[in-house]
Amino acid sequence: MSQEPMLQDSITDVSNAPEILTEKPSGSWWRFLGMCTLGALIFGCGIIVGGAGTIKFIEKKLKAHMEHPEEAPDKILPVIAKNLKLSPEQITKIDPVIRKHHAELMQIREEMSPRIAREFKAIEDDVNAVLDPEQQKKWHGWFDKVRWFWLPRVQDLNKNLPDKK
Repeated sequence: MSQEPMLQDSITDVSNAPEILTEKPSGSWWRFLGMCTLGALIFGCGIIVGGAGTIKFIEKKLKAHMEHPEEAPDKILPVIAKNLKLSPEQITKIDPVIRKHHAELMQIREEMSPRIAREFKAIEDDVNAVLDPEQQKKWHGWFDKVRWFWLPRVQDLNKNLPDKK
């Protein structure tokens, strides 16, 4: 019993402890602040890289869908079947409906494409008339990319239109 209080005193008595354990490290606040800043910087970089990757992924998928609209029925039906939990019988009944209406939509798209191409050409020419030669080069390059991305088939039709100049 007499050893117990003595043990307790030796645990709580820090007067004999080395200086390294009793002194607060210098600059601990700045170190903490630096670590927080580094953590926030890494987190921010992760957000930027993740966001850019997501945008590129979505852009690639969207571009593929727009370049190949004829593949839409083959991609739409499995999604509908999965989301609605369609039976095989329902799938065989819905498939021709999707294909029929998709064909009609493609026909409308083909009918409207020349008109859309003319409007794109008009936008390009009207803006071009306001620009200096250096700006015109940049404008045509940028506008061709936009037109090709959003209306890839219309781009080909634009080449067949006579110049308004």
